[in-house]
Amino acid sequence: MNRILLQLLYLLIIISTVSAQSDIANIFIEPRYPDGYAKLKAYVSKYVSYPYDAINNGTQGICLVTINIDKYGNVGNIDVDGPRKNYFGGEIKRALSLMPIWEPAVLNGERIDTTVDLNIYFSIDYSAKAKNDTLSVEILEYRVPIYGSMMDMIEEVQRHNSIIEKEIEKGNYNEALELMIQLETNKYRSWTFICYNRGIANYKLNNIKLACSDWFEGYRLGAEKSEVKFNEHCICYTELDKGMNYYKFNDYENALNNFNNAYSFNPIDTNILYYRAITKLKLTDKIGAIEDLNDAIDLGSNYSKELLIKNFPNQILVGIYYKIAMKYFDENQYDKSIKYLNKIIDVFPDYSAAYIKRAKVKYMNGDNEGACIDWNYALEMGIEEVKDNIDQYCK
Repeated sequence: MNRILLQLLYLLIIISTVSAQSDIANIFIEPRYPDGYAKLKAYVSKYVSYPYDAINNGTQGICLVTINIDKYGNVGNIDVDGPRKNYFGGEIKRALSLMPIWEPAVLNGERIDTTVDLNIYFSIDYSAKAKNDTLSVEILEYRVPIYGSMMDMIEEVQRHNSIIEKEIEKGNYNEALELMIQLETNKYRSWTFICYNRGIANYKLNNIKLACSDWFEGYRLGAEKSEVKFNEHCICYTELDKGMNYYKFNDYENALNNFNNAYSFNPIDTNILYYRAITKLKLTDKIGAIEDLNDAIDLGSNYSKELLIKNFPNQILVGIYYKIAMKYFDENQYDKSIKYLNKIIDVFPDYSAAYIKRAKVKYMNGDNEGACIDWNYALEMGIEEVKDNIDQYCK
């Protein structure tokens, strides 16, 4: 059985502050990966893969990696150097950019930006060892499953894949996961169809982080379907985590930037809408917050509804709804304008001005019948001024 080894050699972890302070004795706390460097090694072990081009070319060697950890613990500015960076740099950056938020460095009681330097060693030779007795070396084995004929292998893969996909189609997500767990203990841990379907099942069970991990693994192995799912559902959660971290430190401007990025990837995620709304409230953007909360409510978010009721009495809410409706009317976005006029009428069913305005918007939107219904309803409420519109447009 062929063996491909990726040795992760942590020669030195150098913490260099971006602070101008020179004396940091006893008052400097290093940045820390969640649960320590053992977990950092485990993360790299799981997510950094030996690139296929490097395997095919027999390329191995050390890459010097510098990672910036800002004062909020966010990972950024990943730089890869060394003679083999063209082979391994892209894979390293892709994997490390998805690391969770760190505990930031602290100097004199203040969180500061730092950099962390790592050396990562790639080796194809199973017998290769690091030449330094004082250093920590972790060896991972990647085995290529080879058994029987290629045709037998393809047929077995297709059979397993068909069974699993049928369970997923029937909504039996736990059963599908059980089948895949059985396969993982055998020969198929890194088969792309396992990564993809495991991600689908976990996503349906609301195990978002597990799903993203599965799709990312398939993406690394070159599966286009997993890449599509990862880009569709997972990049936004990295941005969401960063935004929540900024929010925790009361940096609402940066938090909003990250929530906006997350929203651009997935505009129908109620968590993104909720957190963007509470951030906008902190920045006194009531109109923006109310729009996000209403979008989340329309998608079934009960906690967004509770927040809206808690922060905005009906009298205030109706006034803001009207401003939003007029904003969209001026932008010729008539459907959105009608949406907020509907919300006014839901709160105050006898508010005649809302019917009159909604009739106008419906008429501009080509809904002549709907406009006439609203004008007639306003007339029944005693608003005589709509008679001319009824006579002119509703015959």
